[in-house]
Amino acid sequence: MPSMIRTRKSDLSARSDVVRKILLTSASGVLLLAVFLLACAAICLHYNWSGILLKVCVYASCALASLQTGFIAGKAFKKSGMLYGSLCALLTGILPLMLSLILYRKVGSGFVLAAALIVLFGALGGVLSVNMRHKRKYR
Repeated sequence: MPSMIRTRKSDLSARSDVVRKILLTSASGVLLLAVFLLACAAICLHYNWSGILLKVCVYASCALASLQTGFIAGKAFKKSGMLYGSLCALLTGILPLMLSLILYRKVGSGFVLAAALIVLFGALGGVLSVNMRHKRKYR
């Protein structure tokens, strides 16, 4: 009987470790997305861009942040990069959703494209990070 208790405890520990990694990776993705959006806003204000250039800049910052989030998730889990990368990037996509709801009180059609980019680039970053060759020092 004691071995079953240890198995349950270790199973709960493994689950909590996975949840903790997902939340930390998503939090880093939200931070990256905020930094990229602030940089995008500064560039657009400096050059007085509006309209389509502003949208392209926002979509590019969402794609870069989710790619980086997927890359971090793939490095953290070392397996199933597509799954964990897209999951963590999807949780990162909560920031644009909240910004859209706060500023416009609705979700526009551009958010669907941004969400698709976020999930796609998150999965791509996860796959790239899992399949990268690791540098090893040989003596």
